[in-house]
Amino acid sequence: AALQGGLYLVYRRSGRLEGPLAAHTVANLLLPFVDQALLGGLMASGCLGLWALVGPLTALVHERRRAWLWFAVFVGLLLASAATEARWAVHPATSPALAHWLLVLNLGGVLGILYFPLAYLNHLAMGLRERISQEGAAASLGQHRAERLAVHLLPPAVAALLQANASLVMDAYPQASFLVAGLTPLLPPPPGRRADPGAELGALFDALAAAHGLESVPCDDGLRLAVGNVPRDTSQALARAAEMALALRQVFAERAAEGGDLGGFGLRLGLHHGPAVAGIVGSGLRYEIWGHGQAVAGRLERLGRPGAILASGEARRRLEADYDFTANPSARLRGADEDDTWWLRGRLPGRPAWGVERGAPPPAFI
Repeated sequence: AALQGGLYLVYRRSGRLEGPLAAHTVANLLLPFVDQALLGGLMASGCLGLWALVGPLTALVHERRRAWLWFAVFVGLLLASAATEARWAVHPATSPALAHWLLVLNLGGVLGILYFPLAYLNHLAMGLRERISQEGAAASLGQHRAERLAVHLLPPAVAALLQANASLVMDAYPQASFLVAGLTPLLPPPPGRRADPGAELGALFDALAAAHGLESVPCDDGLRLAVGNVPRDTSQALARAAEMALALRQVFAERAAEGGDLGGFGLRLGLHHGPAVAGIVGSGLRYEIWGHGQAVAGRLERLGRPGAILASGEARRRLEADYDFTANPSARLRGADEDDTWWLRGRLPGRPAWGVERGAPPPAFI
């Protein structure tokens, strides 16, 4: 206690901890061997010098790089005490029975000093491993949920590219094909009827877009957009969009005639081919397409009439070899590169569904 108090006073006056800690380690090394010699040597004291192991153990805390030197000093002192045993054992201060019990107590105490810190460190390591495992599992679950969310919220091709670590922040697509569909009411809804034509049109539109190899992208204003060559190349994208428009017009007419949510509504369709910019914007999983091409397709839908497909002059020039068009002088695209618009009536007799791709089968829609 006097030694501990003196070392504390030295620390308080000097403000340095290295000296008192070194003196404390020296005291832990020497005092057990001094007491062992006074009791009559190694055997008479019950191996009291084993308590000097506290010195190297405390050095592991404040002097890790030189702790092995302190342990070497401890081993040297232990060997020296064994070598000089005969000199100190001439007049032992303890009886054989007391020496026996001192040996048991000393061994138990030193082993306890070794065991309990090691057990505590093992407990900390186990807890750290368990926490790392839980965080890894949580990260894996979060990634899996994000991938599932991306698959449900984004177009399939976009979700596939995102899962493949492709960059979809923003990109330009100079050869994109667009089909825009919108509903227009023809008759007032019956009293008490709660129809959801947008949901039914969305399901029908998504199914037809997938069947024709196009990507379906919802719009904020209730319109539906199918696009080809975005975000990946689509063979004969404009011809696929034209075939989808014809199939959608037919299926929609059949569903509307049956009544249901689409009863009393008409369908306007706009078809165009031009440049676009697309990417995931904002902090949410939202894939948007904008630019001149998408804007022209949206204007074509607004200029159209229910049950008809209004195409731009660019779309007509690319498809006129395989599809039947009728001029529409009453509707012109103001401010666009081309002013003429055309009604798409259908495919020319004997022409394949995919334009110049002879022999390619038309898509199957169920």
